[in-house]
Amino acid sequence: MNKPEASGRYRFVAWGKSNTLTGDEANFVIPDLTVGVSRLEDLNYYLKRELNFSQYELNNFLVGAAEADVQNTPGTDQVKISLKKVNKKIRVVLLPYLGNTELDVNDYLFSITDPIGSGHIKYDYSMLADEPTTYLPYYKSNIHPSSNAAVPSSEVDKAVAVEFSTSRLIETNVPRLHIITADGSKELVNINLPWLFSLTEMESHRIWSLQEYLDRQDEYVITLFFDNDKWMDVTIIINGWVVNNVNINP
Repeated sequence: MNKPEASGRYRFVAWGKSNTLTGDEANFVIPDLTVGVSRLEDLNYYLKRELNFSQYELNNFLVGAAEADVQNTPGTDQVKISLKKVNKKIRVVLLPYLGNTELDVNDYLFSITDPIGSGHIKYDYSMLADEPTTYLPYYKSNIHPSSNAAVPSSEVDKAVAVEFSTSRLIETNVPRLHIITADGSKELVNINLPWLFSLTEMESHRIWSLQEYLDRQDEYVITLFFDNDKWMDVTIIINGWVVNNVNINP
């Protein structure tokens, strides 16, 4: 890095994003800064939304900040900046509990609601004031498993899968997963996501706060089982861990 004119303690910030997705809506808004005019507080990032709705898959977005002492002497200084990932992915799978039940993704409406909003990120990964946000699936499909010796065609007729791409999950915001029938007549699932994800945290990770656990994990898979026209409230699978006796409306 170029040496500053004066020795002292400086704050360094960095951000990075993947470029796998090319659509403009796949990225956070990154402000343009002007040398000599802009201040550090001007460096913040904003999730693109339409009328407080977000329905896009996001490129990976990471931010970080660090302080370091720098001497105005010949040579090169190295500063390590740890980056934290902002965006999350959540996949929800609906399965018939006993097989032979044909589910259709068009029969349901899926959403994740964040009543506070977590799409306005400061340069150091902390949160700025935001507005309520509703996430809709960027992907939804009926899934037809391939028949083989281990999984005969009679095992699962048709399953449903949707995927969400969100900004940070903040425990105190209490973001919730909602599933209702397509005609709006019945609410099937209304669940506190941070609470649900906390049930699957490994005991060795209990040294972390729930918020740190949410920040460290960037992908989740939730599996719900359906049986005879009613939703079971006893079996949910998240990231491969089975959580039993869970009421889906806590």
